[in-house]
Amino acid sequence: MFNTYTLVADRLWVPWTLRKPTLSALIIVSLLLAAAIEILAQKGAKDGGLSLSDSIDNIPQTSFLASSYLPTLIALIYGLLWAWVDLDARRIQPWLELSKEGGSTAQNSLFLDYPSEFLPFVPFTAARRRQWPVFYSGTIIVIVFWLITPLQSSIFGIGPIRLTRPISVSAPTSLLPITLQAPLLDNEILNDAFAITWLGRDFPAPMTAEYALLPFKADSVVPPFATDTYLKSWTWQLTTDLKCWPATINGSGSLFRMSNGRGCEVEIAFFGSTTTTRDSQYSMLYVGYYNNAWLDYYLEGPSCGKNASHQFLAISAFRNGTADIKTGANYTSITALFCQPQYLKRNVSVVLSRDILVAINASIEPNGDNVRLLDSEFNITAFEYLIGTGRPPVDIVRDFPQQRNLDQYPQLVDSRIEQPVTNMVGFAIGSRNYSAAELHDPSTLAAAYTMAHRSLFSTTVSRLLSNGANGSPVAQAEGIQYTTYGVIVSRPISVVVEALLLVVAILSACTLYHYTRYRSPLTRNPSSIGDILGILQCSQEVLKDFEDQDRSGDATLKENIGASTYFLREENETGKAILRLYRNQNARSRASRQSRTNPLGRDYKPIRPSALNPAVGASFIGFLLIGTATLAYLKQQERSLGGLIPPSSNFEVMQLLENYIPTIFATLIEPFWVLVSRVCCVIQPFSELQKGRSSPQRSVLAKYTSIPSQLVVWRSARAGQYLLTSTCLAAVLANVLALGLSGLFNDIPRVVSYNTMVKPARIAVPSRDDIVPASAGLNSYSDHFEVVLANLSENSMTPLPSWTDNANFYLPFGQPGDQSFVKGDQLKATTFGFGVETQCSPMYLNDLSGRAVVTLSSTNSTESLALFARSLNGSYEECTYAESGAPVYRLIPGRPFTREIILTGSNIVQGPCGSKAPWIAGWMRVQPTQQQPGNKTLRSMLLNCQSNLRVAKFDVTVDTDGKVIDAEDLGDADLHLEYWSSNVSQSMADEIATTNGPSVGLPIWHNETLTTDWINHLLTLMMGNRSIVDPTQEIPDATAIQPLLEDLYRRLAASLLGLNPSFFQEAADDIDLIPATILRTETRIFLSEPAFILSVSILALYLLIAVAVYARGRAILLPRMPTSLGSLLAYSVASQAVEDFTEHHEVGDNAIQRHTYTFGRYIGKDGKPHIGIERDPFVIKLDGRNFKKKGS
Repeated sequence: MFNTYTLVADRLWVPWTLRKPTLSALIIVSLLLAAAIEILAQKGAKDGGLSLSDSIDNIPQTSFLASSYLPTLIALIYGLLWAWVDLDARRIQPWLELSKEGGSTAQNSLFLDYPSEFLPFVPFTAARRRQWPVFYSGTIIVIVFWLITPLQSSIFGIGPIRLTRPISVSAPTSLLPITLQAPLLDNEILNDAFAITWLGRDFPAPMTAEYALLPFKADSVVPPFATDTYLKSWTWQLTTDLKCWPATINGSGSLFRMSNGRGCEVEIAFFGSTTTTRDSQYSMLYVGYYNNAWLDYYLEGPSCGKNASHQFLAISAFRNGTADIKTGANYTSITALFCQPQYLKRNVSVVLSRDILVAINASIEPNGDNVRLLDSEFNITAFEYLIGTGRPPVDIVRDFPQQRNLDQYPQLVDSRIEQPVTNMVGFAIGSRNYSAAELHDPSTLAAAYTMAHRSLFSTTVSRLLSNGANGSPVAQAEGIQYTTYGVIVSRPISVVVEALLLVVAILSACTLYHYTRYRSPLTRNPSSIGDILGILQCSQEVLKDFEDQDRSGDATLKENIGASTYFLREENETGKAILRLYRNQNARSRASRQSRTNPLGRDYKPIRPSALNPAVGASFIGFLLIGTATLAYLKQQERSLGGLIPPSSNFEVMQLLENYIPTIFATLIEPFWVLVSRVCCVIQPFSELQKGRSSPQRSVLAKYTSIPSQLVVWRSARAGQYLLTSTCLAAVLANVLALGLSGLFNDIPRVVSYNTMVKPARIAVPSRDDIVPASAGLNSYSDHFEVVLANLSENSMTPLPSWTDNANFYLPFGQPGDQSFVKGDQLKATTFGFGVETQCSPMYLNDLSGRAVVTLSSTNSTESLALFARSLNGSYEECTYAESGAPVYRLIPGRPFTREIILTGSNIVQGPCGSKAPWIAGWMRVQPTQQQPGNKTLRSMLLNCQSNLRVAKFDVTVDTDGKVIDAEDLGDADLHLEYWSSNVSQSMADEIATTNGPSVGLPIWHNETLTTDWINHLLTLMMGNRSIVDPTQEIPDATAIQPLLEDLYRRLAASLLGLNPSFFQEAADDIDLIPATILRTETRIFLSEPAFILSVSILALYLLIAVAVYARGRAILLPRMPTSLGSLLAYSVASQAVEDFTEHHEVGDNAIQRHTYTFGRYIGKDGKPHIGIERDPFVIKLDGRNFKKKGS
């Protein structure tokens, strides 16, 4: 396979690119590049990616630019080095062939024109001729241009990364000691369960409706940028289950005795209430064991001993709907179950979200069987007392929400169940929105109470967790899972690129092996026409072979001489070593003398290089136009669609589409421009010679063919040869184009809009006078307070009601019917928003500036407040408010006391306040002494507040559940309010105040920092302290309280409307549809603006250069292209200029600087006419007019 080259001379000159240091360096660079890619791939596989961050937008810009452009830039520089190596390998190969022992045929040596061949054809031609160095270098450059460069740009990409990492986590948190649990079991647990059951609140993590998990946390450092994080380890799963059996029932009418069959019997007398109607056909009872003053039924007593202390009785009784429960009802069907809970735990492996500790059900794997949860671990008695009686097991003073009795009547008003009921009935019904008829079935009744017990149990466990872990950290947890963003390394593509780099290294080693086995026959670089002709001296037989071939075309020349064998021999003339070209005497030339009937006429057809053929140019220009139009179309589509839709979700496929194809487009253009520029570099000296009297530096000494065309730009520009400069510049810009196209496409998540139509669900017309339905019982309604409480609490998980934010309720609109609206989508449309604007101002007297005015007068059982409000004429008038309760004069001397009041106009019995002050908020402080009663030490601050309904139009964005994401105020609506009552604002203020708590109707003086009503409790949460209810603090500052109170009323009013959307009439079926927009987050492809401008600008410049090159035509008056040694010899062997080139070869440029040269007609040394290169004045310039008819 390997040819042996004769050692014909000392090694005097070899291209630096083919020397051992250069090729060895390229081998090392290839291996280092493969190693670097492998290191990055391994690091990416270990860490999941590079430059990890919490979002795509937060990835460092340097990392983004490096991943987009640096791989391509490195590949382009690497390719440019190999292009130079390949060029030198191709142009030096003829000399190597001639230096072989025995020489080589002209076809395989003198007529080799590798530099002018199109890049992908070179390896095949070289392999056919068994010229392996060119084959190796040609194969390498093809691999680098069309495989490594575009693939290397596809290795790295930006996107989300899902990771799993081993991590150390703590042992599961334990429950508090049993002695500390009972005081924590208060009505706040019932409030939380109420919010979970009826208001859409999530369970406290990691609790669920089925079980409670003891949480664990990471002890190792979790990446701060990690999102959607999950920890996997073992923990304890706690749950409760019910064992139920039918009760034995005796009795009739409305009086029954029920027994558990185990010695426990209880008498149940059904009786009605003022809320019972003929529609209430079912009586639902949950009869717990423990007695409490609030209960009508309980098991505890002489007929039911302690052995039943953990049991309860569940009853569903059906009566005839025509009977009046108040006069005695006939219950014709009764379902009664005795149930006993059991409390269990088991060891499980589980995956929890690190951020909110939400368990993934599918990930729970039991590590053992259920075992009984011991009484020493969980206070079962206190828990069952709380859920059975609705009261805390430990009687201590608490904040108002934890102290008040929970009433679920508003939620059960339409359930056909007699009222009142205990809380567990409401929780059982709300667990799955059961109907009363469904719960009359024993199995359904047992299932409903099982779910209610589990829900209450999970909520309770979340309150009893200790702050620390129970035991030492787990040494090896199973791991952490999380989503992050960063630079993704494609393993398949990186492996392919590494393999290709190894192939390049192997081929480089083979190339090095060949070039270390020969001694160069050259003494200097054959970089110009003069250099080549000066080095290559011809013997007489060679002169005879070539002297008559000056007019021969390329095919004729090869036919005449191609089969002859030639070799180089070193000779010594006048003490100087020269290389002389000889023909092997054993191989005869087929060259024949051509007819010279018209030596000065038109006797040959000038050629046009194939690369400059108009058809080739038209095809190339069309290719550029298609590329430019494609980019413009993609940019237009990106702008109109808000980003291009990815055709695949596979990372490797997208990398190939977004990086490989654009880059290979540029690498296809580059070889073409290289070919065109090489052809132009070859013919440029001849173009100068054909002009006549050309200086050597612009023609025979122009060194354009010995360096890559990308490096000819400066030389040609200095010579003023601008068309050549433009083609070489185009070859340079091909690398810039590849760099730009490699980073052109970026995958970025964006919100995409889809236009649609929706139907309004409700209209801006009230359906009743009051917001809360009268049947719901306003005095027991507190859902809006529960919602605001949950949202003000730390780590709140209770959402606002649908179509509600903290300021307004928005009339809902339906989901689109013409397009899919899936989870995660958002819907935007214009609708009406209803809210309350409240303005509060301090109440002052003219002569007591800065002091709020309130006076107290007390009797033995009542206490009256005298308030002052500004009348319409600007004067102040007194209003009084009488109440019963503990008068101030009966307060204990020596202690500070405080009281908070919320009054509406309807509460004030005298004066103009009922119409001038819709509601009043006040805070009072006293510190009575033995000598001075409390009313003499009174300090107070009162706010006079006016609430008004505001209606406006909004652009509202909601999710699939109706949760408001954003609302843009479009201004006050042009809404006719003739259907609205004139005092709707006052009614709304009354409805909020009526449900506020004991301070309405029974203001309480207290000397602790606990809250006694909803509004002041919520204000303490908003303030972050309890100063407004602290009797030791000064009265609140009006300027500090005023904006908080106004904001709180706005929140309460919005929640009140949101919880009662039926206050607004439903829209008619034929109502007009309104335009809407679906907003969906999708990954879209965006074209980088700088890369797009750069790429399109280069393509536009290419079009201009291509038009200039092909419009000019570059037809030259030559019978063949001077791309081979044989072609140059045929143009010059008969001329006297050869002697100049020989002298130039020996003494340098000065030998011919005094001459000028022309390509034309001359009389050769043989006395015959020739065409070719000759020294002036022995040559006649060719007249192009003689070739017009044959020019092509």
